[in-house]
Amino acid sequence: MKRQILLEARNVTNIFLKKNLTVEANKNVSLEIYPNEIVSIVGPSGCGKTTLIKSLAGFLQPTKGSVSYKNKVLNSPNPEIGIIFQNHKPFPWLTVEGNIASGLYKLSKDEQEKRVNKYLKIIGLSDFRKEYPHQLSGGMRQRVSLARALANEPNILLLDEPFSSLDPQTKTLMQELMLSIWEETQKTLLFVTHDIEEAIFLSDKIYVMSSKPGEITKVIDNLLPKPRLAEQKLSEEFINLRKHINYLIRSESLKAAQINLQTIRPHALKIGLHLWVGNASLILGQELDLFKKNNLEVQIISLEKDKDRLSALEDGSVDIITTTIDMALIAKNKGLDIKIIGVTDESTGSDALLVNNNIKQVKDIIGKRIGVERGWSHFFLLHILDKNKINISDVRIEFMNNAEIGSAIINKRIDGGVLWEPWLTHTKKLSNSKTLISTEEEPVIPGIIITTNDCFEKKKEQLQKFSTATIEALEYIKNNPKESKKLMAIPLGISTKEFEISTMGVTFLGRKENKNIFSNEKIRKLITHTSKILYNAGEIKQNYSPDELL
Repeated sequence: MKRQILLEARNVTNIFLKKNLTVEANKNVSLEIYPNEIVSIVGPSGCGKTTLIKSLAGFLQPTKGSVSYKNKVLNSPNPEIGIIFQNHKPFPWLTVEGNIASGLYKLSKDEQEKRVNKYLKIIGLSDFRKEYPHQLSGGMRQRVSLARALANEPNILLLDEPFSSLDPQTKTLMQELMLSIWEETQKTLLFVTHDIEEAIFLSDKIYVMSSKPGEITKVIDNLLPKPRLAEQKLSEEFINLRKHINYLIRSESLKAAQINLQTIRPHALKIGLHLWVGNASLILGQELDLFKKNNLEVQIISLEKDKDRLSALEDGSVDIITTTIDMALIAKNKGLDIKIIGVTDESTGSDALLVNNNIKQVKDIIGKRIGVERGWSHFFLLHILDKNKINISDVRIEFMNNAEIGSAIINKRIDGGVLWEPWLTHTKKLSNSKTLISTEEEPVIPGIIITTNDCFEKKKEQLQKFSTATIEALEYIKNNPKESKKLMAIPLGISTKEFEISTMGVTFLGRKENKNIFSNEKIRKLITHTSKILYNAGEIKQNYSPDELL
């Protein structure tokens, strides 16, 4: 028999206007909550979790999409849906029993007393019924707030970071209390939480949200057995699941730290970036006001969420993008008349094929599942296969984005994958994977800047100023390595130490290297080599010469 959905969100989008800017808090969120289950929603700060829970409670109407309770569209708060907001506190002027009874005014005095006694017993505060909140500990006050919400006996209780203000020990006790309450009442519970361990310990199902605008990127069924005890947090299954979700959240947090698309400034040169540590040199140019010094207005636009980053260049949303030679060739193959106008860096270890410990040499990947991102890390795998004379069909290539590759390696869904920094270091930390081969041995991936020929002709003066400022930023990195790393780490949302580790395999290229770009044989050979690899793999329809791109 098919289970009835209790609460459902269908393509919920919430859009707000802030200081004349349109802000999408969440986008196309769909989820289903069934009776008697415990569900958690986790995601990076600012991804719209609280906005979503307000919509699920009926306090906020979605801009698009709908929320349904028992198959009826929810247009206003419903008494059968309870909610506890973050820092939800008991009324200070009422006793413990007064707080619990505060929402029961429609019941008779006898029914109120029965209900209060029932929930005093459930939360273990029968002996404190006459006390006031200021006489209680933080954990006890939280229990009162919980009992006040439960006393109305809603069918479903929504909880927004209910234990975030508690110390770790008290939080653990409250989590255990929640499970015991669930076992006794079988209430449907939905938690919004930043605490991954809390989500795993409590939930039957975990929804992972992306960076703003918040979208559901993953739904995880938690198969850890019940009843759950605190000792389970030390089990291998629990730890592996925590690593998996930690990676997903960390990936989204890094994306959330990027500079997002705002109202387009018409006169600015628009620079499209994705998350790669080599791109930090362009962000440094902004941090040091080098663009402004060169009388250039720029707007840095994150393309982190674009499934096809080339489309932003094609439709004019951006004027230039940072990319790799293989992506430039794919753009050319799509009919885009593009030009390479600069080189920012060379990967000398920051791209790598990570594999599980059973794989000892490159030939061992035959028949194995290897994750790559088409148009990005895909080329490096193709290069490795070509060099080792392995047919593409002999490897089970799985296409996914860079964040998903790391997640799949940690979760042991694939045998290996090609990753770049900062995902590379993070995946190695959270998995038993090892580097099989990297760009330290095979330096075939320079970071390049491309534009369309149309933009090149129309914005030559702006592009010249951009080039000058970028070279100044790259020279600053060479002359001030310590200070530049501090400045570059902040916009990327990572610590200076993590940035230093991530850039150990990156060589930033300065004035000399860029001055010689059109005559540099290495670049020309790489373009020829990359074109041949992609053509043989069927990724492009013809071979391109260096002169067609430089």
